[in-house]
Amino acid sequence: MNSTEGHRVSSYLSVLRVPGVIVPLLAVAAASLPIGALSLAMLLLVDSSAAGPVVSALACGTGIGMVFQGRLMDRCGQPVVLRTAALVQLLALAAFVVAVQASGPPPALVLLAFLAGAGEPQAGGALRALWPDLVPAGLRRTGLAWSSLILEASLLAGPLLLVVVSPAAVVIACGLLFAGGAFTLARSGAARAWQSGPRKGTGRLGVLAAPGVRAIGAVVAVAGAVAGCVQFSAAVKDPSTAPWIYAALSTGSLVGVLVYGVRPWPGSAWWRLALLLGGLSVAAGVFPLLCGLLLGPLMMECYAMASEHFPPGTRAGGFTALTAVSLVANGLAAGVTGFLIGYAGPAAGLLGAAALAGVAGLLSIRVAAAGSRRWRLPRCRRGGW
Repeated sequence: MNSTEGHRVSSYLSVLRVPGVIVPLLAVAAASLPIGALSLAMLLLVDSSAAGPVVSALACGTGIGMVFQGRLMDRCGQPVVLRTAALVQLLALAAFVVAVQASGPPPALVLLAFLAGAGEPQAGGALRALWPDLVPAGLRRTGLAWSSLILEASLLAGPLLLVVVSPAAVVIACGLLFAGGAFTLARSGAARAWQSGPRKGTGRLGVLAAPGVRAIGAVVAVAGAVAGCVQFSAAVKDPSTAPWIYAALSTGSLVGVLVYGVRPWPGSAWWRLALLLGGLSVAAGVFPLLCGLLLGPLMMECYAMASEHFPPGTRAGGFTALTAVSLVANGLAAGVTGFLIGYAGPAAGLLGAAALAGVAGLLSIRVAAAGSRRWRLPRCRRGGW
């Protein structure tokens, strides 16, 4: 198959026509839909005094679970990890709803929220690890674009579940969707046949032992932090418009990935990252609603670059680790933004995000100008990677 095929608009349909793709893709779509709804449903379900600790515990559990599940997939395979995680989460969510209805103590709710987060089945990371085996080389970037599109669509559509049913029902529905998607993916031929291979060149840091992955992880952290700054600043400035701001960012990211993933782009990967970060710096400081158009392609580019440089036997762990880095950076940035806003006003958060993206863009330019030799990062040739 010609490598350029993966960059045409029709390549999205070409991916769907590859045998064995539809089932994993639909399974991950089902398992991703609750991502945008679960934390909000749990927030609305509990008393205001316990809302903050519960949501924080859910986020911490999710970040930790991502890292451990990714490593376990590389060692034990995807099916057993996905099924076990889904069962843990479903039981934790059911117990959480029962505990809320019974006016259970806040520490118990926090513990159950943490377990629910840690048990969230990492179907998205599993699918990213499967793409090299599912599709020809010329369609791998488009496959990663499909993964990003599914995630962004879930962040946009997931909260709509709360419009039609109660928060308690949404929590249970989220658990069922996570479990259904995870079990379907685990039963697919692609997941059962996938093997990570022997682990080489890693230590306690796992995939972050590779210098190139660490560099890309830093860019992922910047992207997550910028998103956290913009979201928190919008919520503080006018809480009534916060849901619409979040929806606008998700829509922008969805459109950005859709457009960015259909054609090749000139220059080395680091030059493209530098341009995206530069545009993100301007958008965060002047046009924050446009940040999504750049955040989606930025994350997609990072995943595509990193996939070429994970140490052997760490593909699933690598993708989940990068997602965890973004999640942690997002949360930390929101906390720092709160301090900046309290000290210097709402505009300080957006200016901080702009400065962070700008500095990262300058560092990317330096790496690109040096030829990216140290990390041996990929260059985009005419016709593909």
